[in-house]
Amino acid sequence: MAITKNWREPGKKTFSITIGGDFCPREENSQYVAEHASEIVRDMKPVLKKDALKILQWECAVTEGGAPIVKRGPNLRCGEPVLDVLTELGIDVALLANNHTGDFGPSEILTTENAIRARGVMTVGTGRDPEDAAKPLMLEKNGVSIAILNICENEFGGARKNKPGTNTMDVLENIRQIREARRQADVVLVLLHGGHEVDPYPSPRMVKVFRAFADAGASAVWNCHTHCPEGFEVRNGVPVIYSPGNFYFPGGPTAHKTLRTGYVTEFLCDEKGSYGFEITPYGSTKEKMFRLTGGTLAAAEKYLLDLCGPLDDPDELQSLFDSWCTGAGIGYLSMIAETNEETWPPADWTDKEVHDRWIGVRNLFTCESHAYLLNNTCRLIEEFRVAEAASGCGRITERMDPEFVTW
Repeated sequence: MAITKNWREPGKKTFSITIGGDFCPREENSQYVAEHASEIVRDMKPVLKKDALKILQWECAVTEGGAPIVKRGPNLRCGEPVLDVLTELGIDVALLANNHTGDFGPSEILTTENAIRARGVMTVGTGRDPEDAAKPLMLEKNGVSIAILNICENEFGGARKNKPGTNTMDVLENIRQIREARRQADVVLVLLHGGHEVDPYPSPRMVKVFRAFADAGASAVWNCHTHCPEGFEVRNGVPVIYSPGNFYFPGGPTAHKTLRTGYVTEFLCDEKGSYGFEITPYGSTKEKMFRLTGGTLAAAEKYLLDLCGPLDDPDELQSLFDSWCTGAGIGYLSMIAETNEETWPPADWTDKEVHDRWIGVRNLFTCESHAYLLNNTCRLIEEFRVAEAASGCGRITERMDPEFVTW
C-alpha cells in the first residue's frame, strides 16, 4: 500500500524511477553499516524495484584521507566498505551535490566519485570545476533518453575555478540548463539538495523556485536535505517532491521523530515525461529500515497528505514560514551578534579565530535558504510582528514529533 497519483494515461515506453533521500551512516557507525548492510536495507529492497532506475542521495565523503574543512555544521564521512549498501540496493546513480561531499577538501570529492564509480554506480552533481560539476548525467531507460541535473544550495564544498566541488545553485542558470536538457532528452530530472532542516514545510521561496523549474521543462522536481518529510504536489503535470526525509541517517535518541521516518518516491515515466508517482513511507533505526504497515501506515499517509495542504494556500504557507523564522531566524541572527569583534574591521582577516568566526556568517548569506530566512526574519522585526508570528509555532512543532513514530 502506498500513496499513488496518476494524472494521464501512460505511453508505450513506460518505466519507473525510484529515489531515496539522504543516506549517511555517520563516521561512528561506518563499521556497523559495513558489517550489517544486508540486514539494514533488507525490507526496503522490494520498494526499490529491480527493473527501475534506482537513485540515492549520498550525503558524506567516502574517504579516510584529507582534512576536515572549516565550516558550519559537522564534517561527515565514511569508509569504502559502507558502499556495500549501494550494491545491496542495486543503486544505479548516487547524487553527490550536497553540503557534505566536500567536507574533507576538494581532492576527497574526486576520491568519493572514484570509490562509488568503482562499485559500478554512476555519480552526478560533482566535478573538477563548475562546468564539469553542472554537466547532466545522460542515460537511457527502455528506449527513453534521460537527463539528470543534480544541484545543491550554496553552503560548503561548491566547485570553483580550478577547484573540484559540487554543482551549486544559480536559479537563472539552472532554468537555462533545464531548457537545454529538455532539448536533448525525453525526460529531465531536476534533483536538488536544500531547504530548512527539520522544518516540515517548504518555504515560499522554495515553492516558487521548484515550480519555476517545473515550468522550465523538468519532468520531475525532487529535493532533499531537510532530514524530515515534507509535502508533494503536481504542477501542470510535473511532480514536485519537496523532501522525502532521511533514507538512513541515524541520530541521537532525543532527535525529532521525523528524522526516523521518510518515504521513497517512485516516478512513473514514459517517452513524454512523468505520468504518475507512488509514495512509500518507511521507518528507520540504526539497526534497520522497514516499511510501515497497518494502522501505522495509515497514520503516516494521513500525516504526509496533511503536509501537502498549505502548498495550495500561499497565505498559510507564508504564515507557517513566519512562525519558523521566529525560532530558526532569530537563532541565525544571534550568530552574527556572537562574532562581537572588539575592533572593526578586524586587524587581520587571516587570523584563524577571526576567520573561523565569520565562516558561519558567510554561510548565512550565501546559502539561499539561510539568506531567505534572515530576510524574512528581518521583515518581521521591521513590522513589529515577531510575537504575532511566534504564537503560531505550535502548528509546526506538533508536526515535528508525529505520534505514529513509536520506534
